Amino acid sequence: MKRRIFILTLCVVFVSSSAFGQKVLPLVPNPAKTEQKKGTFILSQETRLLVYDEGAFSKETAYLQQIMQTIFARGLSLGGDGSKNAVVIRHSSDSFPAGGYRLDINEKQILLSSSHPEGIFYAIQTLRQLLFSAGRQEKQGAESFLNIPCLSITDSPAFEWRGLMLDVSRHFFSIEYLKKQVDMLSYYKMNKLHLHLTDDQGWRIEIKKYPELTQQGAWRRFNRQDSACMEMGKANPDFLLDPRCIISQNGNLLYGGFYSQDELKELIQYASERHVEIVPEIDMPGHMMAAISIFPELSCTGLAGWGDTFSHPLCPCNEATFDFLENVLGEVAALFPSRFIHIGLDEVEKNTWEESEACKNLMKEKGFEKAEQLQTCFMNRIQGYLAMKGKEVIAWDEVLEDDINPGVNILFWRDWVGEVPRKAVQNGNRIIFAPSSPLYFSRRDSSLYPIYHLQSKFDEAPQDKQPLIRGAQACIWAEGAPSENAADYLIYPRLLALAEAVWTPGNARNWDLFKQRLAHQLRYLDTEQVKHPAQTYALIPLISVDQKGKNIRVKLENEQINPLIYYTTDGSIPTERSHRYNGREITISGSAEICAAIYDKGSIQPPLASRPVDYHKAIGKPVTYHIPWHKAYPAGRESALTDGLRGSHRHNDGFWQGFTTDIDVVIDMQAPVLIKSLSAMFMQLTGPGIYMPEYIEVSLSEDGVRFEKSFTACNDVPETERALTIRKFSGEINKKARYVKVFAKNKTGHFIFTDELVVY
Repeated sequence: MKRRIFILTLCVVFVSSSAFGQKVLPLVPNPAKTEQKKGTFILSQETRLLVYDEGAFSKETAYLQQIMQTIFARGLSLGGDGSKNAVVIRHSSDSFPAGGYRLDINEKQILLSSSHPEGIFYAIQTLRQLLFSAGRQEKQGAESFLNIPCLSITDSPAFEWRGLMLDVSRHFFSIEYLKKQVDMLSYYKMNKLHLHLTDDQGWRIEIKKYPELTQQGAWRRFNRQDSACMEMGKANPDFLLDPRCIISQNGNLLYGGFYSQDELKELIQYASERHVEIVPEIDMPGHMMAAISIFPELSCTGLAGWGDTFSHPLCPCNEATFDFLENVLGEVAALFPSRFIHIGLDEVEKNTWEESEACKNLMKEKGFEKAEQLQTCFMNRIQGYLAMKGKEVIAWDEVLEDDINPGVNILFWRDWVGEVPRKAVQNGNRIIFAPSSPLYFSRRDSSLYPIYHLQSKFDEAPQDKQPLIRGAQACIWAEGAPSENAADYLIYPRLLALAEAVWTPGNARNWDLFKQRLAHQLRYLDTEQVKHPAQTYALIPLISVDQKGKNIRVKLENEQINPLIYYTTDGSIPTERSHRYNGREITISGSAEICAAIYDKGSIQPPLASRPVDYHKAIGKPVTYHIPWHKAYPAGRESALTDGLRGSHRHNDGFWQGFTTDIDVVIDMQAPVLIKSLSAMFMQLTGPGIYMPEYIEVSLSEDGVRFEKSFTACNDVPETERALTIRKFSGEINKKARYVKVFAKNKTGHFIFTDELVVY
């Protein structure tokens, strides 16, 4: 199997050497430390290759020669004294951090040094990026050569886990495509490819003990997601199902595919040579319908089916379940050299466990009081088996709903459950960040800015527990990505922002300079035929509250380089005659409706960014909750309703506070004040089960004991309204009081969401 290393011919690959006239080198991720120097090194067919590696870097040296082959149609000649025009690979006696290297370029020599192969490989990848942007020159009657700037780079990764998860169950991707992703991951110094190999929709890995899993479980009739993709494919062929994944069987069209163990061995070897670790996931005990449909005795009901939300899981009280799993995992552990195996443990519908006599007996025997304890018992048994195989377990963060041992690696995805990072590290568990916002790249609203600033989320773990953070990974769930082009479109260029977030230390990261470097990297993606969207005109309003100055400040971030931005403060659509944004924060005292957009190509470009801001009397005032918020949507916890931070049009943005009960809270204004009005925003989005309250009732008190009702505001949004709706509930008051009670009636028993209680 041969992959393109450099792609295309020199006459169209290289950008102008003027790129190096700037202070910004077009490298992603940005190195930890770079010192630029005067002069250039000339790389040509006359350049020699010298290797002083004590036999440690043979694979990396061969990889470098493949790159030279694509540039000069042959590798560099070996040997010479290295005093002039040489590329030198040197095994260093210095101790480098894992992945660390030095790259020193002067007019006579390019020196790549490290104490281990991984570091040399990453030095080569940095050199590749410099070569791609090098200035190509021609000598009359001679071969071409490349000018490479003189510099010194000292570099190593900030985090050990730098990954991408690809769901190959909902839609299937070829081994060739997985190799392409390995190439791209390694180019940007990412080192983990996590394959979600099994789920309800398909079993994608050959298990020799159970050939039925791929003979039957790898194929399905078209489902709702397939139908939705085929409908979108009428307008965009990237959403059409890959015809290689469709077969005819007994008169039925079936979708699917699987990887043989030999194919996976080839992929693992290919990735290993590029220092990318393939991490397998066998999702259990839920998301197992593809297996249970073949072996129904593995469920507590003896049937494959669906509960209220998710599919019936494996039965944790049945020895046959563990016989099956140990046979499967034994083959997986033998196949994958990775020391990690992901076993899911997410979204488990436990109703069938609660109804099972066998599970009731086991719970009684062990003194369990809740079904979550059955899941922990299940996990401990699987973890023990895999430990005997030399493997560590990774599980999604739902496992923290019960007491677990610190040997489990937590993959944090439920970003709306803000206590997960703190709870995990306080228990001693290592954690990998994959918060759905912004690292679920399958979401169309995942933008570069929050990805690039991901490390702010790491602060949710206490400072003394930061060493327990392994790193982060992006996730591509493939329901809406039926083709390789569609998947690429979701992954890139977002992956580049993540690559820098987990490789580059904070003092070397700069958002504005990243955008400049990204422009060069987009050209590389084009040469690799990687699909990616055009840079968006979307603006991101960043809100901060200054209680000392009694104002709210708004900063407008975006992905464009030096954009021209206009804004209004009254909610009207901006024009080129509106306020021009100067890059500094907009300061608001009182209330405003910020509406902003980028002006380009002679007009205002969509989408508009709109956000209400209110510096009101209750900001910073304490709130007493008579009924607690739902633990899944805590927002800012006790301060969420008076922190001045308003929610966006996304229900899980971390600003909306959710309840499945009535809302019953009291604001202590800390002194009697004239209260003119109160308003509160509520959201309705029926997909995730969020509805308007039936009404809100506002009451006032001078002593916090006796309350007098001021007004009631009733809902007029029907429960049948499925479109996202945000409605203001408000009323006039004009009375003096110290305490303000807000009661919102939950009529449906589903979620009600609010973001701020605005008091004037």
